[in-house]
Amino acid sequence: RRAYLDRLIARFSRRYAALLSAYEKALRQRNALLKAGGEGLSAWDRELARYGDEIVALRRRFLRRFAPILREVHAALAAKEAGLRLEETAGEGVLRALEASRAEERERGQTLVGPHRDDLSVLLSGRDIRLFGSQGQQRSAVLSLKLAEIFYIKTIVGDSPVLLLDDVLSELDEERRRILMESL
Repeated sequence: RRAYLDRLIARFSRRYAALLSAYEKALRQRNALLKAGGEGLSAWDRELARYGDEIVALRRRFLRRFAPILREVHAALAAKEAGLRLEETAGEGVLRALEASRAEERERGQTLVGPHRDDLSVLLSGRDIRLFGSQGQQRSAVLSLKLAEIFYIKTIVGDSPVLLLDDVLSELDEERRRILMESL
């Protein structure tokens, strides 16, 4: 889900794509240092925080625009309200979270907090669909995400992208098929 979010945002923001690349490079360096004993982490902490805080801010900004589209699409498709929640591991800022988790990170030899550990949850009536949703509800949520993505792209680009659906219609009941086709 995080990778989906990252790919989606990077489509519209070169800055976001560049930040992700720089963050991942710094993360590899920091993890190598942790495995080698952890000397000199402070410089990499600052580097991760510099990129990580901006990544999180851009994710939040994107989700503020994207979530209402998803909510509307899912309400039309499934007659229930869907939402999104970004589950952040560094709520008070990446640098502070890195400093707080340093002992455990040295023990494990890897970076435990930051945007690379964040997750995106799809909520159905306020509850995480992974934990509480049926298989049909999860499929509807995925379809709603894809449709919301199309509508979002259309608002940004001004043109509708091509959508390829492979066997999706066979998995939907007649009413949802009708709604999907009308939406498209």
